[in-house]
Amino acid sequence: MTQFQEWITRQVQAAGSLRKAAEQANVSHVTLKKAQDGGKLDLETLQALAEWRGVPLYTVIGMYLGKPETPDDALSEQVTALLQESEQMRSIFGLMFESDLTADDMADITALVEAKLSRRAA
Repeated sequence: MTQFQEWITRQVQAAGSLRKAAEQANVSHVTLKKAQDGGKLDLETLQALAEWRGVPLYTVIGMYLGKPETPDDALSEQVTALLQESEQMRSIFGLMFESDLTADDMADITALVEAKLSRRAA
């Protein structure tokens, strides 16, 4: 079980049931079960899960991509804000999740965005 699956399972347990958790997260129970089972999710679902639990989107994406390290809070906030404010970035990240890219490919792309944002902030 991945870190993301464990996190989702804990959130479902805290809510009391899969259906209650799905209702709270504003996703279908089928989608939430798919998340628990390690299925492929889209960016909108990851964003809904992040908002439901009050976790930065970047953190949820990191867990989903299998990046176990905790991201720098400032960087996490920058990426989350960028994804929330930029339709183009949401579109690009959305295409990443809908494509046949591997988790390693997506992690590489995310690392590139991290590097660009770090250089911009410096």
